[in-house]
Amino acid sequence: NKRIIMKFLVALSFIKFITLVGIISFGIYSIINGDISDTKSSYEFEGFDMAKFSSALVGILWCFEGWNCLAYKVADIRNPSINLPLSNVFGVSAITVIYVLIIISYSSVLGYSHVRISETVALSFAKLTMGPFYPIISVIVYLSALGAAVNTLYTCTEITARAELEGILPTFFSSAHKKRIIPHTYVIFMTLISIC
Repeated sequence: NKRIIMKFLVALSFIKFITLVGIISFGIYSIINGDISDTKSSYEFEGFDMAKFSSALVGILWCFEGWNCLAYKVADIRNPSINLPLSNVFGVSAITVIYVLIIISYSSVLGYSHVRISETVALSFAKLTMGPFYPIISVIVYLSALGAAVNTLYTCTEITARAELEGILPTFFSSAHKKRIIPHTYVIFMTLISIC
């Protein structure tokens, strides 16, 4: 059901937003109190490495992965000629600002050298700031990944339905459930591919 999926995605987005506000708040608190460590090494340039640059680029593009899903659901957007460009511009701009603030927060609380060597920066941050409740950050990261997966699956069903209408895919892939109007065959097919 589209309404249930949308409510679920909104709830996950709210959880992510509250978590990000909390992380940024810890960073601001650390900066205000002057508890910043290791600020000089954050401005040192060590040279350019194409492999590290490529890895960083993939990470950045993954953060912005959601913007391309908007175009797939144009039929569900009110006044898409105005709202689609606005949501792309404001959404990507807001995410950019939030991620810059998150990076500043991580660096101010943990220190730049610790951020560079940590495999799981969010978990290191949570251990330092949340004490014994730090495992909750793992649950929030899981919910964030689940939201991204559900969103991708939700939007990709539209691609399948359109491809069937254009005659690109057989009708088997886009056969929809009578009540829920979701191409269940495609969802099952993509789930099996993901598991394998």
